[in-house]
Amino acid sequence: MAHWFHRNVFKATTQVNFEIGMVASDQNAIKICSDLKACRRRLLELLPDPSHSPDAIESVFNMYLSLLHGFLVVPGENTPSKIRHNILFKWTHSLLGNTPQLQQDAMYEVASMSCNVAFWYMKHASVIASKDDITMEEAKEVHMSLRKAAGIFKLIECDFSPKLTERQMEAGDLDPRVISAYLTQCTAEAQEVTVARAMELKHNPSLISALANETFKLFSDAAKTLESLGDVASQWNKYLRLKAAVYQAYAYCFCGENLLGQDRCGEAIRALQESQACYKRSIELCKDYAKTKGPARKIHPENHSFFKRLAPKIQIILDKCERENGFMCATDITRRFQMTLPS
Repeated sequence: MAHWFHRNVFKATTQVNFEIGMVASDQNAIKICSDLKACRRRLLELLPDPSHSPDAIESVFNMYLSLLHGFLVVPGENTPSKIRHNILFKWTHSLLGNTPQLQQDAMYEVASMSCNVAFWYMKHASVIASKDDITMEEAKEVHMSLRKAAGIFKLIECDFSPKLTERQMEAGDLDPRVISAYLTQCTAEAQEVTVARAMELKHNPSLISALANETFKLFSDAAKTLESLGDVASQWNKYLRLKAAVYQAYAYCFCGENLLGQDRCGEAIRALQESQACYKRSIELCKDYAKTKGPARKIHPENHSFFKRLAPKIQIILDKCERENGFMCATDITRRFQMTLPS
């Protein structure tokens, strides 16, 4: 198996007891706090294993958020809860090592735990996609998991982060640039499933080229978002750049095939030569990625079947283009010669 998706590490946290002195005599409050502690512990036990079913993760996650809701707003009202800042939460960040960030804010807990659940969906998709041959149902689950992760990051970006009261760490998981990069990466990787499906069903080359080009742009956008973070995101950035190069190569490749079908052999050859250049750049980026140190486990996309199919496909279409172009040139020369002969 060759892993195709780069995955950053989970966030780490400490145990939270949810002990609130001001309501210690309220049995209902004690019960909710006890359930919160147990539910949080159960969710943290499930997350490290990406082979669990999405339903198992989602049910515990939804239960935890519903129990925690009372720390954010007064039940039955739309007013902020007085106990929102009563509990101290500690979380590390996926790019910043083992030093935790401390915030006394239940919204920080919601955003941080949501990040971890989104990471789980990304890792779940990666495990399935690492198989050499996946079924249609498995491909749908990969797509669903990545869209789910993207939706969670969008929720963090638009709803949770704006409500945080403390300043977030540079390059931390709640840094707007990091959230945006994760969101765009998940969107791009979900699009990869669409591209692969279109190739499998042998759709029109112009459609596949357009889809691949859109995927290239998404990966490029995610990489550009991380550039200002510098070395701390270098490993992740290089993964995004190599994936962009792969899909740019596919876009040019299918563009060439489309042009060939229109008997525009000269333009097709130029497109395929661009495809070869992008492919060669992706090979160099794979090597560069392999040498770059970072917190995430390294993958070897160059060993994945989707990557291995690229170079032969480019060459097959290019050879056909050159044969067709040579034939057309020979036909044109013959026609011109015949025109010079006396009637």
